[in-house]
Amino acid sequence: MKLHDYLEKYGTPTSLLARRTGISGSALHMIVNGSIPSLKSALRIEIATRGEVTCEDMIDPELIKLPLSKKKEKKRANRNYEQNKPQDITN
Repeated sequence: MKLHDYLEKYGTPTSLLARRTGISGSALHMIVNGSIPSLKSALRIEIATRGEVTCEDMIDPELIKLPLSKKKEKKRANRNYEQNKPQDITN
């Protein structure tokens, strides 16, 4: 559940959740409006909402997919090729 939806569902003021989590009101306001929280803040929110708003709910999945450097990409492609290349059956 999105944090905004949680606050609306229970009629919880941002200031109350800020006190419960130890996160400043301005930082919490930014998170409610879509900013990505630190891991520490995300965990505090998840605990304060009793798991109704999870860390995953606050993080854009596209941000988790970090691009690989060209060198690492090439190594990964070679490793995949080596693992999947056809076996030599002539003896």
